[in-house]
Amino acid sequence: MRYNAVYISGNLISQELIDKLDDDSAEGQRPADFGLETGTRVRQDIARAWTDANDYWKIFKRKADALKDTEKGTTETRNLWTIPLYHY
Repeated sequence: MRYNAVYISGNLISQELIDKLDDDSAEGQRPADFGLETGTRVRQDIARAWTDANDYWKIFKRKADALKDTEKGTTETRNLWTIPLYHY
């Protein structure tokens, strides 16, 4: 097996499926299946989205931590976390 972090036991996920996922040939896992342009690496797009979500979270968290005890933070949550996350 060529994957150090994957151990296959049973038949739920086959080596063939893992190989297809690795080379982007698995059904439903191609860039077009996610609305991406051909040639886009799905993993790279996922990594970029994850990094962006982490950045939104850090900004939100910093603002939320600065709120006074009497403030609920509803506006901050909506404007700095929920809306940016849903619009991504």
